[in-house]
Amino acid sequence: VMNGDLVTQIKIDKLLSYHNSAELKATIGVRRYLHSVPFGCIDVSSNGHVISIEEKPMLERMINAGIYVISPEVVRQVPKQFYPITSLFDAIIIQGDLVGAFEILEDWIDVGQKEQLAQAQGNVN
Repeated sequence: VMNGDLVTQIKIDKLLSYHNSAELKATIGVRRYLHSVPFGCIDVSSNGHVISIEEKPMLERMINAGIYVISPEVVRQVPKQFYPITSLFDAIIIQGDLVGAFEILEDWIDVGQKEQLAQAQGNVN
């Protein structure tokens, strides 16, 4: 399953191989997302004292890239009504089954906003 607003060069065969070899119920394609905080960041204790200062840190998170592999037995669990896919993953995890994370290293862009669409079309200076 893939969100319809993505442009990517993901190697689907590698994603499927990872999912199948790890015997997962579902796999989420993920990407590293870096965000540069343009300010110095302060950690403060509960009594108001400065614990540490980090000038303009770079934060890194793994994000949901909108690409999924879902095993057939899991698909059968989806109700026949609006049901966010993230709720499906939450349910799988609560049941004690495994959801894998497959890092997408190839080109990937979400074109759901005008700026990203322009970038994907090569229209950004």
